[in-house]
Parts: sequence; structure tokens; C-alpha cells
Amino acid sequence: SSSSSSSSSSMTTPSTILRVIDTPGTCDSGALLDDNLRRISDFLASTTEVDGGVDALVFVLSAANRFTQEEAVAMERLVARLGEGVLRHTICVFTRGEELAREETDALEFVESAPATLKQLLRRFGDGGDDAPLPILVENFPSAACGRSRAETAAAPLLAAVRE
Repeated sequence: SSSSSSSSSSMTTPSTILRVIDTPGTCDSGALLDDNLRRISDFLASTTEVDGGVDALVFVLSAANRFTQEEAVAMERLVARLGEGVLRHTICVFTRGEELAREETDALEFVESAPATLKQLLRRFGDGGDDAPLPILVENFPSAACGRSRAETAAAPLLAAVRE
């Protein structure tokens, strides 16, 4: 996200309301990392007090870009701020999944070819180890043929992951 403040929007399915809170990305907006991390943790704390908590933290990366040391450091500092337990409730989403689909690469193959630092981080998500959930691949620009928006395309796998 390139926002400098947090915002939220909701999407309703027949059985669930999915509320997505967009916080400043840890490496975005030109602000200092500590400022972004403080904004994220303050917003999560205020959401917990008002709405009863957050079901999942979605860690968003681009499948088209290499995982950077800056992103690794930012995530580790966020975990240090929120506690290691946050990783049990973290879902990794890679945008630009349509590019991997064109290359006929699935999530498992993508993770296996990822840098060691990203693989180590992903193994800590969920229950950790070999049972860690695979990242969700989201298309930035779903084909017109599917007749669904980007939000609708992303909602189903996110809801499934949160329910697990």
C-alpha cells in the first residue's frame, strides 16, 4: 500500500462480512520505518478495542519483484512490536499472480524458488514449519471474461484462509 494513513472498506458475501483495513506499507509512503510500524500497531490496537480484534494480518508482496532485505527487516520489526504470535494469524498474499499463471507457476513452485529469507519467514506463518499455509496469489487485473472485480477475485481465497 502506498497510503500514509489507515483506512478500511467492507465487502459482504452471503455468509460473511470481510473488512479490509489498509495500513501504510512498512516500506511505503516515504516515512521512516519506525513511524509506519507505530502507525500500524496503534491502528491495530485501536481496532482491537473498538471491534473486538483482527482475524488476520495480510502480508502483501508483489510476485513480480524480488523480496528485499528492507522488507525482511520491516516484517521482523513488526513482529518484534506485535509479538511472535501475530505470525499464527498472518496470511501472505502475492499480487500480480496473473504473471505467474502465464508462466504456469503455482504458489508452491513460487515459494520453492523464493530467496531463503522469504522462505524462512513464510515457514513461521500459521502453525509454522512444513504446515505453514501457502501464499495466496491474487491477480491485479482479472480478465474481463471472469466478470469479477479484483476485490471479488481476492475475497474467496482470503476468506478461506481466515476461516482455517
